Amino acid sequence: MATATENLTSKDVLTDLRLFLQGVNREKQVSNQALTKSALYLLQTLPVARHAVFEYLCNVFEEAVQIQMKQLQFHEFNQDDLGESSNALDSIIQDACGVLFNFIKTNPAAWAPIISSWSLELLGHLSGKYSTHRGVPHSGSLNELLQLWMTCKPTKSLIEVATECFAAMVKGAPEVCVDSLLEASVKYSPHFDWVVAHIGSCFPTTIITRVLMSGLKDYYQHGGKPGEGHMSSDDKMPKMASAVGILGHLASKHGQDIRNALMKLFEASLTAESEMIRKTTIPFLLKLASLSPMLLNILTTDLINALTPEVLNQLNTILSQWKNTSHQEYESFLLLVVHLVIQSDIGAYQVLQFFLQAAIPTGTEAKVIHEDIQDTCSFLIDQLLREVQSAVYHRQNNGMVEVPFLASLTPKVKELTRMLLQSDGMISLWLMKLLSYVALYSGEECTSEILVCIISEATNYRQLSRCLDLQSTVEVKLGDVLPCTIHRLVDMLNTQQMDNVKQLLGNLLCLVQWESTSHVAKEYRSLYQYCIHQQWESFLPLLTNSDTKIAITMLKIINIVKLPKVLSSPVTLTLCSSLSELFFRILEIEDSKTAFEMVTVCKQCMKQLINSSYVQTTILRFFIEALFTKEISVLFGGKIDPSSLASEKDTYTKLKEENMKHGLSLTLPRSHSSVFHAGVIGKGLKPRTHVQVLKQVKNNLYQEHAKIKLIFGKIRTCSKSLLKHLPP
Repeated sequence: MATATENLTSKDVLTDLRLFLQGVNREKQVSNQALTKSALYLLQTLPVARHAVFEYLCNVFEEAVQIQMKQLQFHEFNQDDLGESSNALDSIIQDACGVLFNFIKTNPAAWAPIISSWSLELLGHLSGKYSTHRGVPHSGSLNELLQLWMTCKPTKSLIEVATECFAAMVKGAPEVCVDSLLEASVKYSPHFDWVVAHIGSCFPTTIITRVLMSGLKDYYQHGGKPGEGHMSSDDKMPKMASAVGILGHLASKHGQDIRNALMKLFEASLTAESEMIRKTTIPFLLKLASLSPMLLNILTTDLINALTPEVLNQLNTILSQWKNTSHQEYESFLLLVVHLVIQSDIGAYQVLQFFLQAAIPTGTEAKVIHEDIQDTCSFLIDQLLREVQSAVYHRQNNGMVEVPFLASLTPKVKELTRMLLQSDGMISLWLMKLLSYVALYSGEECTSEILVCIISEATNYRQLSRCLDLQSTVEVKLGDVLPCTIHRLVDMLNTQQMDNVKQLLGNLLCLVQWESTSHVAKEYRSLYQYCIHQQWESFLPLLTNSDTKIAITMLKIINIVKLPKVLSSPVTLTLCSSLSELFFRILEIEDSKTAFEMVTVCKQCMKQLINSSYVQTTILRFFIEALFTKEISVLFGGKIDPSSLASEKDTYTKLKEENMKHGLSLTLPRSHSSVFHAGVIGKGLKPRTHVQVLKQVKNNLYQEHAKIKLIFGKIRTCSKSLLKHLPP
């Protein structure tokens, strides 16, 4: 402590002590300036008077704050008296802070901890006392509260003193100042949060690191020791909540510093010599995450990325003793992990991938990851699915339960579905259950997206069967999921958003064929046949697809789902035109076996159409008109006029524009070639008459005979009923 200088006598100290006691006890009228001067003198010369002097200074600061609050409350009235008192106290506070700053500068090791603890305690007391005062913002409005107290001269001076103490101790004894901050935060939170926010922003790295270490120490001392048969509770660890609050205040501007500090703490625990740090860090971090969504998001992203196979094996070694000594407590720890995963709304997909890869590793990881780690991750996945199932079905009963884990997975359903199609064994079963819960949680739109992904990307019957498995699980709750799925498929097909149209239609054909032949299909609430039948007109554009196989596949689906008995005229014309065009495209196929099978499909569709004379007449008209077109007549031995092969431009030409072109050209001697256009305006010269005649199309006589037989068979089929009504 500071000692009296040589020229000071004990008589002077005694005189100031008597004056101070008389003024404080109001035995004698002493001015505030004289009383403060004596108090500061005693603080420098008489160490035993320190507590009394600090108590007096507390009263001075509190009186100054009270005047400031009155000025804030009655700002519209005359404040001359209040202003004079405030100015006098401001001068006293300035002198007191000057002495305190001098103490901190000359002897920081002795004075900084004392002054820091006193100033923080006083700030907490003042913040709590005036928290309900008129004009003071609510504790939730941190920025407004910080602005108010920083414009108040007494509290601003106090926090400057506290900040100076932190600056003096930050290198030598940071744990002392952080402990004082935590204790004050525990006692006066949430009214003390503005102090934490200000000091933390001045020393973010130090405060964050020391807060974590202080919280870890408190966690270890109050029941957080792994293997002792009991888990710690929140009421036994007051500093935990305070540490979370401090980190929460610093997260907005120093989020990256918090991430770095958490990861450094985790990495240090893997190689630490201290048993406390090595065994307690992971439970401590999970406890922090359970108290703060912000810290949970950090752990579900950064920590998951750090869990390599080597790190997992190190953790297994550290936690194995805990597992052996207290298995029940270890299971409680794992259930906490499951609870945190369910509450995570960021990084849920990465967490799921990590669990699956660690539970059933592939490649080189299968030899690296210890079997205990694989069993633990399998246990976590099973527990996670149980908890998710319970939450989903409970949500269906009251509709109020939120599951952030499932909400975070909803945008990733395509990735999950592709993972399901490519997996087998336990991973396939886990993903199937999880996708079912995601579908039930998110509704019909999400479920239809999953079904569309399966139908469009399944490459074998095993993968396609996942579609039926999901349907059987969700359609009890989501009755309109299949119509929504077909509607989504139609939109994707008509807007050409898919590259694998052939594969999609092939899978859709397999589904409707299975429904038409299997008795098990009756157990399903909705059928693809019925849903496609309701929207069959939307599939008609596929009959004119340039790929004949796509058109035939679509026609097979229509044959199975059956056409409506009554068709409108526009739909009839469109369907008859598409069938006629498709039929003649099939005749161009060289493989006679394939062509015959496709023609059979067309005949099956036509048999559904010839129930009315109007449809029969329409089909006959399209067939007969097509026979006389030059493209189709060639298939039956027809000849092409050579003059029709000359290239012709179909562009519309304006005479004025052509004349303007000639006007811009060079002037030539007048002749018949310059005065008159030698040809058709806008189309150049007339075609020459000596164009080489096209060679006669060489068709195999057998194929030509078969095609003629097919076309007459079609005409006979379409006109069978019409002939009965013709006159003899």
